[in-house]
Amino acid sequence: MYNILLINPSKAFYKKDVDGAINAKHLNFGILSIASLFPQSITIYDCQWKDNEVIKCEISKIIKEKRTELVGISLISAYSEKCAFYIAQVIHNDFPEVNIIYGGKDHAPYIAKDLLDLYHAKAVIKTEGELFFNNLLKNDRRIHDCPGVIYKDINGKIIETDDEPNYIDIPSYDHSLYPNHLDYVPSIEISRGCNKECLFCTNNKSIQRQKKTDDIIREIEILKSTYGHEFCAYFQTPHFLLSKKELLKIIGYRNKKDRFTWRTQTSVNYLSEEHIKLLYAAGARAIDVGFESASLSMLQRMEKTKSPTEYLHQMKVALSIAADVGLRLKLNILLFAGETPETLLETANFLKDNLLSFHSFSAYPVMIYPGPRSEFFVSKIKSEFGGETYALPGSKSIQAVNLSPLINYEKALKIALLLGKSYQSSDMYLSQRRIGYLPHGYSLDSKNLPLEKLPFYSSESERTQAQETLQNILEGMK
Repeated sequence: MYNILLINPSKAFYKKDVDGAINAKHLNFGILSIASLFPQSITIYDCQWKDNEVIKCEISKIIKEKRTELVGISLISAYSEKCAFYIAQVIHNDFPEVNIIYGGKDHAPYIAKDLLDLYHAKAVIKTEGELFFNNLLKNDRRIHDCPGVIYKDINGKIIETDDEPNYIDIPSYDHSLYPNHLDYVPSIEISRGCNKECLFCTNNKSIQRQKKTDDIIREIEILKSTYGHEFCAYFQTPHFLLSKKELLKIIGYRNKKDRFTWRTQTSVNYLSEEHIKLLYAAGARAIDVGFESASLSMLQRMEKTKSPTEYLHQMKVALSIAADVGLRLKLNILLFAGETPETLLETANFLKDNLLSFHSFSAYPVMIYPGPRSEFFVSKIKSEFGGETYALPGSKSIQAVNLSPLINYEKALKIALLLGKSYQSSDMYLSQRRIGYLPHGYSLDSKNLPLEKLPFYSSESERTQAQETLQNILEGMK
């Protein structure tokens, strides 16, 4: 039987400064999912909030005590590369007999050559990790004989084995397997895959499949026994699509005194009046919405919707209904290649008019991550959208985007921050952030955070100044 260590590396930097400032720990549900299937073979180690010497000592101790034969490093994004590569070097130096593999299907496969050439990878897993470990542990296959792996043969040639045509059912998590699990927001994975194909998205495309509602309810009961009855979970999914029938089933299970609540993410089109009311009755208290822009031309450019006018109307109605119901919506806003003062103003005005001092948003400029359509996306940015890309310091895997000759990446970052400081208060932003993003008992006070990095205003004078600065920037580009 294999003795396996799965590691969640810490982030060296963040897409948004506010995430680094808040610095909350996030459970790696990918490695928890694998461990939940094979608890006798797998140990989890999480690096968050630990310095390198502590990480080195603790990993070395686990490898010695558990007689670890295989280490899997979860590399789900470029933000964790620095820590991941440090860990790989330590293991390679101190335990050369231990094999190192990398997983994280939306990132690791796209940098597989570097992982194999430079960072001591025995193999890179390009599909779902549960499938790989099922073949390794249950079907007793060798690493390089498993479907869906990338490796180098004895001649140095990179080989990719065929993907497995089948899927494993979405596992239920055993949170007790995660070190210090009460320090993290508990999660229930309700679906995988996304049927949409937004131009900027780097998700490894797969057909959406969903967990049965009875299984979701069973997991809620297990979480109550672990975390108590008053907590907020995150329903993990690229795109929440539970039907009316399924929501009604959760509502029927959830009695009126039930204090269990949850958060998830979905698209604008899902947020009908009926769905909003059912979501709240089922325990949803905050929803992340992939809205992206209030500019008709930008929405078309993103390939976000084929009916942008209807799309904006539905978002406006959803914000109003959700505010009446008590369901907070947090809109994701993406500053896209080809933005102009006019398109940015369209989005700004929509936010000003429709957040109703209740909802919130998060704005940031588009970036390029390795993915199935990234090369195509880069070519369109340069040839059609009037933008440019360049490698971002911190990882050669990430490219920043100059949105246009007038809006470089740094200016786009400033505009994104000013949008927040102009149109949402600290209460609007922090109230939703506490729901399903931060573990129970985590103290979040804006007074202890660096105000210059926060996407909200803390006073009317700060709000006024931000709006004036934003207006001056947009006017200066005309």
